[in-house]
Formats: sequence, C-alpha cells, structure tokens
Amino acid sequence: MMRICRAVVTQAVAGVLIAGLAGAARAQVAYSPGPNNPSPSNESASGQNIVVLQIQVTNNASEAAVIQSLTIGTQGTLNDATGISAVDLYVDLNGNGWLETPGDLALVTGQTFATDDGNLTFTNLNRTIAVGASELWIVVEDMSGSGVDGDTWVTHLGTSTTLSAVGATSGSNLTITGVSVNGGRKTVSSTGCTQWVLGAPLSVTGQPTAGATAWPIAALEIRTSTANAETVTSITVTASGTGNDLTEVSRVRLFRDTNGNGVLELSGASPDPEIGPANVGYNADNGTAPLSGLNETIAAGSRAFYIVAYDFSSTLQAGSTFTLSVASASDLVRSGAHSPSCQTHGPPTTHGTTTAGGPGSPPPTTTDPATGPTGQPRPGDSGDGHPPMYCCPVWPMGQGGGGPGPGTFFLAWGPLLLLASAILLLRRHRPAWATRRR
Repeated sequence: MMRICRAVVTQAVAGVLIAGLAGAARAQVAYSPGPNNPSPSNESASGQNIVVLQIQVTNNASEAAVIQSLTIGTQGTLNDATGISAVDLYVDLNGNGWLETPGDLALVTGQTFATDDGNLTFTNLNRTIAVGASELWIVVEDMSGSGVDGDTWVTHLGTSTTLSAVGATSGSNLTITGVSVNGGRKTVSSTGCTQWVLGAPLSVTGQPTAGATAWPIAALEIRTSTANAETVTSITVTASGTGNDLTEVSRVRLFRDTNGNGVLELSGASPDPEIGPANVGYNADNGTAPLSGLNETIAAGSRAFYIVAYDFSSTLQAGSTFTLSVASASDLVRSGAHSPSCQTHGPPTTHGTTTAGGPGSPPPTTTDPATGPTGQPRPGDSGDGHPPMYCCPVWPMGQGGGGPGPGTFFLAWGPLLLLASAILLLRRHRPAWATRRR
C-alpha cells in the first residue's frame, strides 16, 4: 500500500512539474541591456533625438511572440514631466545605438511623462518577434528647454511587469523575464561629450601588395552630444599585428568618409577628402601614429565618419597582418568647451585585421559574412548589415564567442531536459501493480 501511495504521489507531482515545464518552454520572453546601451553624457536642455536606452527583447517561446506594451520609468533631479517634451520608441535595425531616420523603425512617438520620476507605457505595439529571434529597441527623448545645468535623469526598465506579450498562435499571455536595465545618466549641461566607435564595415576587394597606396585599414565614427559642437584636432592610432609597422607601412593617412558608407572614394563627383597630415608613419613596430593638425568641427548631436588608410612600402611581406585601434581617451584631442569626465570610447575601438598578399595575389574568392573583407564588424552588427538578432539560442558560444551563452541555452532547452528527467524517474519508480506479469 505504501508503495502504491508513494507511486501515486510521485506521478501527481511529476504531472504538475511536466505541465509547468511545458508551459515555461512555450511561454518565455526575455529582455536585457542592448550591446550599445548609451553611456553617461552631457546634453542640452533643448536637445533633440537623445537615445537614452537600448534594450534587447528575445523570444524563447515555442511560438511567435506579439509584444503588446512596454513600460519605462525615469528618476533624477530633472523634472521629467516638464523637462522632457517627447518620448519615442524605435526598433534599432542595425543595432548601433544611434537613431537613424530614415532607417530605424518607429513603433510609438510623441509620448510624455505625466509626473516627475513617473512611468510611461507604450501601448498597442503589436510587434511580432519570431521564435528564437531577438530585436534591439531604443528609447529616444526630446528636451523641452526648461532644464537647468546640473539636472540629471536616468531612463530605465524595472521588473518583469514592464513588458507584456502574447503568443501569436495561442493568444496566451507569455511569461516575461529580465533584469533591470538602466540607460546612461544624462546631465543637462553647456559642455559636451564625445564618443568614438567603429564606423561602417569597410568595403575592400582583394589584399594589399608591396607598394599599394591608400589601402583602407579602419573606419571610425565620432559622435557628439547635443550640448555643443566639438572640434577634433588630433587622433592617435595604435598598430598591432604580425607585420612590421615601422618598415612595411610607409605612411598612415586619414580621409573624411563624406557619406559614411565605408568605401574610400578617391575619384568621382564627390571624392573623400584627405585631411590627415603628410608623411606620418609609425614610431615603432606596434607603435603609434599621431594624425594631428586637424580642424574637424562636428555639430552638436551629430556624427562624422573617417577612414584610416595605409601606404605600404616595397618591403611588404605576403601574409603580414595589420590591425589598428584608438586605444585610450587621450588619443582623441578636441578644442572648445567639453567635459572629459563623460568622454567615452568603444570597448575597445579595435578594427579587424588586414592581411597582405604576395605579388600579383588575386582577390580572395570568399569573404567571411560575419566580418567583411577586413574582418571589421560594426558594433552590434554581424558585418553584413544585420544586427545580431537573427540567431538561435544555441550554446556553446557566450563568453568571447559572440553568442548568447549558457544562460540562454538553459532558458531555451532546460525545461525539455528536466521533462526528460522526470519521465525517466517515473519509469524507474513504477509500482509493482502497474507491471504486467509475463
């Protein structure tokens, strides 16, 4: 009798567990900080199109998820009800953390905070995310002009109640999981901030050979906050790789990428102008090269694009590799009013490797779609124009591997593994009366 009771209880508990696990496997939407969640910065009291938050929304359910609403909040000394005139929500289609119009997809625009340090809910989103897919969203705010220097605010997501979703097929409410996501602290100020990141993926065909000139090595993007314009006077780049930068690179050159497309255009109706100093090379192998004497004024709340190119010497060896980075905050020198305390740069701003070919080396027959010809992905991009939302929750990747990692793996597949374990447990503890005699 005891064995029968124990078996019945075990079956009942297992049944509840199986039902719960089946529901968890079907209903799961997660949110987390985006890869380009904005850093702290100074902004004008009347600044426009300020990106204050980037989040990643991932559908781990067994059916497409329809996101219905998203609730955000603010806190700080700024009166959000009067200091912020409009709050918008966009899908950040290329994942770079910058509002691009046209380009990014508007979900809801023109919302406002009803109270200071209050919440705001974007309703009727009806945004469908496929099974196993993710999207990057950005929250964008316009300022009214009423804030005063020193006012601060942080836009954030809190607990799982901040997002609601239903299954596209079942119509059932989906379970939401996530961690608190805080955007960078914004400060109303008349002194600005500068950020530099990887530019657009370079478009380069083939490999450089001895004597090649104006060979694109890296693309750089410099952004300013809405507080004021910035004038860049010098950019110092640092070399690495197997090539001897002192003897194999005869000149380091800087061009303004006028249209920001990652293509160095030296001819045509609007060629990219060369703005760097003449006859600048590296001071040592794996050394530095100061591109000084610049006078690049970037308007407030704007960005500019640049391409660093090499002239190679006659001693360039086939197989030599060359990588470039902007290594530290002091490598970007600006004039005018600015705030070094909020100056930031990409973590790290290191560009992909260029490999030299031999004399007459033909262009490579294949190109890695994840890196492009120079191995230089755009931040948040796979390098082929798609943000990292189109991938499956499969492990191992995670730490250093560019993938979602073990946490996402167990979130997606853990319930099924536990279900299988429960079934095996039932088979092992089958009561005697349930076993047929042969």
